[in-house]
Amino acid sequence: MSYLSISNQYSMYSNLLSQTYGCGTGMSSGVSDSLLGMYSYIYGAGKSTSSSVSSATSDYLVNLKNKASNVVDAVSSIRDNSKNDKKIVANSDNSSAVSGTYTGDKKRDDIKIDVEKIASAQVNESESLKSNSSSLYYKKASNISITTSEGKSYSFNYSAKITETDEKALNNIAAKINKANIGVSASVETDEKTKTSKLVLTGSKAGEGNDFTVSGNLAEALGIDNVKTASSDAVYSINGERRTSSSNEVKVDEELTLKLKGTTEKSATISFGKSKTNTINSARELVNAFNGLANTAYSSNDSGADRLGDRLKSIAKTYGASLDKIGVSLNSKGYLEIDEDKMDKAAENGELDKFFNSNGKNGLSYGFVNRLENLAKKAYDDPTDFLSSSGKAEVNSVSNSSYYKNIGGASYNYISAYYKYSNIAMLFSAMV
Repeated sequence: MSYLSISNQYSMYSNLLSQTYGCGTGMSSGVSDSLLGMYSYIYGAGKSTSSSVSSATSDYLVNLKNKASNVVDAVSSIRDNSKNDKKIVANSDNSSAVSGTYTGDKKRDDIKIDVEKIASAQVNESESLKSNSSSLYYKKASNISITTSEGKSYSFNYSAKITETDEKALNNIAAKINKANIGVSASVETDEKTKTSKLVLTGSKAGEGNDFTVSGNLAEALGIDNVKTASSDAVYSINGERRTSSSNEVKVDEELTLKLKGTTEKSATISFGKSKTNTINSARELVNAFNGLANTAYSSNDSGADRLGDRLKSIAKTYGASLDKIGVSLNSKGYLEIDEDKMDKAAENGELDKFFNSNGKNGLSYGFVNRLENLAKKAYDDPTDFLSSSGKAEVNSVSNSSYYKNIGGASYNYISAYYKYSNIAMLFSAMV
């Protein structure tokens, strides 16, 4: 934990108090001296170091307040999202096979999608050549011609040199084809295990009829004139109705577009509701905030921190069944863990959304979220409540110091309220 320098802290709080109480551009020299003296006193920079707050205690209090604030923010974010996130999106329970984009503003019935085959573009592959050999030079062939179904064509000659490897020659040929920009892309695939390379040509458009032909003596010598995969349409079903498409981007209606990515063994379900991603991110944020607060408690040597750790574990155990439904569990070290697959399914079937939206007092999630929030607010408002008796005595000795008492007027009242009832260490840190 790094703190502002004493002079910088003084400057910051001097300006703050001046604005709060309308004291002009600065405070009186008496108050300034008292403030600066108190900083020195607390951090052991003055003569009286016996009553200063130890770095371990001040670090613990500042960390506690910071991590408690993260929990409160996470809960607030969940509630804001629940209240304000009205956008309806298409959620897929098999996003690796099919996903959807929805632009409507009303929830609609789920649909079942079966994908037999995705649309594909034509692919031609040459024979594999030894990457470091110069076999193309000895083939004494140089011409390649490509013609697409749209009538575009490109013909060129390339004569391999005896000084260049087959891999380099294939890359040079690919560069010529790509530069022509006729709707056919070229690449070279090299297998490091077998030390071989091959030329691959791929059509730019999927769907039946989007073909191209390759000819010429060099094309024949390479074997690139042979079709490996013919262009074909996608074959899929929506709620049992079989359809075809030349593209994997399927417009179902004016509001819904599907993207076909792979075949399905069983029907994929597209449901309409809040974003699954947003809900999962909210859950992760809350889990991370819980673990951050727990780590502060478990890492402190102050016995008062044990009470905080025990209460965190108690809350998680009490609502363990509710958390388990959304893929969250408490491990043996007292931290929450996420089962990503289980949480993903909980988001898909609505269980995760239900967990955060069941805010009635009879809901299990109400108990977990609100009890955790209340505990975090308590730690934030008065972190000294989670100090041992000796830790509290250490803090109280500073709050009762002569430097503290000698600050008069409105400035004293402001500092007293913040200093005594919010966070001793926080007053003198950069974290405000």
